[in-house]
Amino acid sequence: MSKTSQRQQAAKKEAPKPEKDITESFLKEVDDVIQQEKLANFWAQYKVFIIAGVIAILAAVAASQSWQSYQTKQIQKVATLWDQAEKAETPEEKAKGYEVVLKEGKGGYQALAAFKLAAQQTTAPAANEYYKRVYESGRQPKWIRDLARLNAAIRYLGEDDAAARSHLQLLAQHNAGEPPAASSALALEQLAWLEVRANNLQGAKIYARQLLDLPGLPADIKQRTTRILAL
Repeated sequence: MSKTSQRQQAAKKEAPKPEKDITESFLKEVDDVIQQEKLANFWAQYKVFIIAGVIAILAAVAASQSWQSYQTKQIQKVATLWDQAEKAETPEEKAKGYEVVLKEGKGGYQALAAFKLAAQQTTAPAANEYYKRVYESGRQPKWIRDLARLNAAIRYLGEDDAAARSHLQLLAQHNAGEPPAASSALALEQLAWLEVRANNLQGAKIYARQLLDLPGLPADIKQRTTRILAL
């Protein structure tokens, strides 16, 4: 075999895994964790990725709002405050900066500050106080409010399942005849697994059937849900 061929084969072996493979591996581990009734550990392992994804989305929203209204003094002021918070050297200084943005900002920047501050908290109730600023705000889009409530529920899993269940039940609700929000499926799935953990298989199957009735349910969620019905 020529040296060129050997180098090509070595490069193939060292090539990074495709994003699809990484995603499938992540989802498989999520399945395993849920099956082993370790939702609390799931949050501990993946909270960095969950929060990072949320922050990336909200950052795009904030940037869009800033671009559309960049001539207004208010947006310029909030953008400056946000930049100062991001450039702060210590976590304490960053937190103070985010608190200022949360108090004086609005829209995407305000929501983003709340998510950042929630991520710094060490307990679910403390994190929920910041998520509440978003999900109880009538000035935030519904999808951002739902995202805040979903993250609050995730933080409570394993720490206070009753509080998690309360948030998830609100997210699972939708008006008959209207398409459900994207958060409804995630909420129903978590509710079903909470009942499995509580050894309430009948309750788990009720949520599972509601979940399967949702239109456009992703195949991976559908597969996990059928496992519940088979218990």
